Amino acid sequence: MLAVFHGVRGGSKPRVQALLSDDRERNSSNMNFMRPTLLLLIIVAGGAVVAANAQDLSPFFKDTKGAFVLYDLKNDRYTRHNEQRCRERFSPKSTFKIPNSLIGLETGVIRDADFVIPWNRRKYPPQDNWDQYPFKHWGQDHTLRSAIKYSVVWYYRELALRVGRQRMKKLVMALDYGNEDISGEIDYFWLGNSLKISADEQVEFLKKFYAGRLPVSKR
Repeated sequence: MLAVFHGVRGGSKPRVQALLSDDRERNSSNMNFMRPTLLLLIIVAGGAVVAANAQDLSPFFKDTKGAFVLYDLKNDRYTRHNEQRCRERFSPKSTFKIPNSLIGLETGVIRDADFVIPWNRRKYPPQDNWDQYPFKHWGQDHTLRSAIKYSVVWYYRELALRVGRQRMKKLVMALDYGNEDISGEIDYFWLGNSLKISADEQVEFLKKFYAGRLPVSKR
């Protein structure tokens, strides 16, 4: 199943768990390395995954203005909470790591999941919250694999700079990703900036990725 959650928290929040890469994928292809990230966000209750209809999800959004889309690949069935908001476009922020990684690999800017980009302390200086998880891992060199694991924003900003605006625009359009607007700063357009995508569009993008139907090389 594929799921995407978007929400603005109030007094309480759904218990949401992000699924990261499984170490068992380390020896597989670059495409397979990315596949565990398809299961982006799942709602968890008492340690069990909730597979329920939209009405059943309402308690999890008690004080949260949010949206949730769950797609059942086997049965070709969608479960949504707040359908109108599922169609609204928002900044992808950290979820853009998936297309950003694919674009880096497709352009050859990064060779594989173990490609290292050195940390430039002067360019990306430590911030006050870097003593917290996952930021405490940011102040060091990173590979694509570790950048995904620890959500290392500076790695992806540097990656986008190396890809450049022309190639980035071409591939964002080829991927049919949201509003395809990268007019913001090349290393910041997906972080509360010009690029927008809806939860519904995110799921459709992930479906294509999972099925190998995106216009990128299969490696």
